Amino acid sequence: MAQIVFTCPTTAFKVQQCLLDDDGDDDSLGDRYVSIACPACTRVHFINRKTGKLLGEK
Repeated sequence: MAQIVFTCPTTAFKVQQCLLDDDGDDDSLGDRYVSIACPACTRVHFINRKTGKLLGEK
């Protein structure tokens, strides 16, 4: 289980989220995103499993 921290783009709060381990290795994750139900704003955000960045974040 991996822990990530990201900044909610709606509220600007820091949010900590647990991600379940994936069966693939880290190199196969590439630009794969997972949907996260944000507890800060109750919206869905897409987080890159490898980098922890939001979809569209530079």
